Amino acid sequence: MTESFQPFLQRCVSVDLEVDPATATIFAFAAVRDDARPSILAKKHDLDAALDRLEAKSAAAEHLLGHNIIRHDLPHLVALRPGLANVFRSPIDTL
Repeated sequence: MTESFQPFLQRCVSVDLEVDPATATIFAFAAVRDDARPSILAKKHDLDAALDRLEAKSAAAEHLLGHNIIRHDLPHLVALRPGLANVFRSPIDTL
């Protein structure tokens, strides 16, 4: 990755959710920032704690970045954590 993208990526949180289509519930997700903070890898058994970490990690982020994030991931995240709607006011969808 060229250095020109670095400042932009440091303002983003990249997220990917795994959602059970039968129940519309999140059963896993991953989130990363382009900095020294550790990634978040969550499975169903630690989903609440991982969502807490996502909220904390996202506080200074400007953008939520992901594939189909607007029509898929963000609605599921906001259903579980309505406060994330305020954090991610300008998502970037790579679809």
